[in-house]
Amino acid sequence: MEHSTDGLDFRPVTRVYSNGNSNIDQHYSYEHQIFTPGEHIYRLWQYDLDGTYTNLGLTSLKREGTFATTLFPNPVIKGQFFQLLGPSANQDQLQCTLHNLIGQSWLLERTDDQYSLPNNLPSGMYLVRLANGSNITTLPLQVQ
Repeated sequence: MEHSTDGLDFRPVTRVYSNGNSNIDQHYSYEHQIFTPGEHIYRLWQYDLDGTYTNLGLTSLKREGTFATTLFPNPVIKGQFFQLLGPSANQDQLQCTLHNLIGQSWLLERTDDQYSLPNNLPSGMYLVRLANGSNITTLPLQVQ
């Protein structure tokens, strides 16, 4: 598992080793002891015993202190919309921009508390930047 506060620079946090091959579901957990407020983004990898590995995507959490919002649904289908959920979601002065990992960005317009994604957006991982004055947060968004 890797951790980031900006969605770009990830650092290893821990490894949780498997219980071996199994025909039943296995559940694993790890508690990351973070004390700083703000956005915390995690990237999870699964390494199989045969040496193959899979990126399981990004997930995030917000430690209270400045800005509390969640994206829904996540992942989202390109050309469709997502909503912001949480106390920061209803602020009229909120600016929402979408960024890919090579630096391109799109300003997203809000309609009835929903943000539409461009129809021609390639599938992949994106960052949604929410800004309201000096309060700024970045959330991961997977587009399918």
